[in-house]
Amino acid sequence: MIDGELVRFEQNPQDAAILGNIFRSMVKHKVFNLLHGLSGLGRFDVVFCRNVLIYFDQPTKKLVLENIVKLMPQDGFLLLGGAETVLGITEAFTPVPGLRAIYKVDGSRRRPRSS
Repeated sequence: MIDGELVRFEQNPQDAAILGNIFRSMVKHKVFNLLHGLSGLGRFDVVFCRNVLIYFDQPTKKLVLENIVKLMPQDGFLLLGGAETVLGITEAFTPVPGLRAIYKVDGSRRRPRSS
């Protein structure tokens, strides 16, 4: 979405509601286990994994992050909780400068997608 379109939605609540409904219709909720293969979930440009990793030990965090990155394109983004990081756990993601808890897939280090 370009900046001009975003301003239009901010200024017109009715347009914002329509946009919200469009996004809402695209969201699917599923129960699954992050420790198992996630290949059946599809592909994701953005993954919100907020306040989940804090409950796992380091090896489990690494496993979860490596499972997630397999679902993402090389220009994908991962959003974590404020107390979470990928630093020192995996090199599959790199921090987005100036944005806390937002990471970009590091396409140069990303492992091939599992089938």
